[in-house]
Amino acid sequence: MAKQLKYNCINHPMYIIKANGEKELFNRNKLATTLARIGLKTDLIDKVINKVETTLSRRPTSQEVIRRALVELQKNNIAAAARYNLKRAIMNLGPTGFPFEQYIARLLETYGYEVKTNIHAKGFCIYHELDIVAHKENRRVMIECKYHNSPGLRSDVKVTLYTYARFLDIKKSWEQEKNSLNDFHEVWLITNTKCTHDAIQYAKCAGIKIISWRYPENQSLEQLIDNKKLYPVTILLNGNKMIFSKLTQAGYLLTSDLAAATLADISKKTGLKERLLYPIYQEATALGK
Repeated sequence: MAKQLKYNCINHPMYIIKANGEKELFNRNKLATTLARIGLKTDLIDKVINKVETTLSRRPTSQEVIRRALVELQKNNIAAAARYNLKRAIMNLGPTGFPFEQYIARLLETYGYEVKTNIHAKGFCIYHELDIVAHKENRRVMIECKYHNSPGLRSDVKVTLYTYARFLDIKKSWEQEKNSLNDFHEVWLITNTKCTHDAIQYAKCAGIKIISWRYPENQSLEQLIDNKKLYPVTILLNGNKMIFSKLTQAGYLLTSDLAAATLADISKKTGLKERLLYPIYQEATALGK
C-alpha cells in the first residue's frame, strides 16, 4: 500500500488514460476547476482531490478518476455529486437518441422556444425527418441532435456536413415554392459530447450553431443545463435503469419534475414504492436548491 501511495504522490508524474485511449498527466488544477464549477468550496475541493490522488490504481483511467471523485462527493455533498455526474447522466438517457431529443426539447422550451419534435420537412430532393424545430421571436430553427453513449466519441466534420446538406436541401425547396411559412432562419447542431476542431471550424464557416460539451464558451450544453437546473432524472445517484425507465415513462424527465410533485403522486404514476423513491426524491429536492 505504501508503494502505491508513493506512486500517487503529487511529486511523481502520474498519467491518466482518457476515454479515447490517449494518455495525459493527472492534473490537479483541471479536476479542481471542474469541482469548483459544480459549486464546491476550496477546503472540500482539496479534500476530494487528495483522496482521489491517493487511491487511484497504477494505470488509472479518466473514468476511474470520476468514480473516485463521486465516492467522495457522495459522502460530503450529494447535490454536487449529482452535478459532477451530469455528462454520464445524459449518456444514460439512451440507449437510443430519442430520449436525448426529448430532453433537449424540454431544455429549449425552458429558454422560451416553441418546440416540435420529429417533424417531416420537404426538401428539393427528398423529405427529411427533423429532430427538433424550434421557434422564437419570428425565427424558426432547424435542429439536428447527435447523441453519443460513449465519452470517447466526438461529433466530427461529417456530422456538420450532413446537417448543412439537409438544411440546404430544405432551403432550396422553400425558395422554389416561395413559401415563407416553411422556411428556416438558422440551423443548429446539439450534441452531448465534444466536437472535433474540423467540425467546429466548418460550422463557423457555414453558419451552423453548435451547442456541445464545453462549447461554445458561456453557452455550452452543461452551462445551459446548470443555469436553469435542468438536470435529467438519470443524474440521480440512488437510481438505476429500471427506476429511470419508470420515471421517464411516467413523464418525469427532469429532476425538477420530481421536486415539483409529491412522493405519493410519483409512486402512483410509476408503480414504484415510496420507500424506493424516497432517496431519489431527496436528491431531486436538493438539486433544486
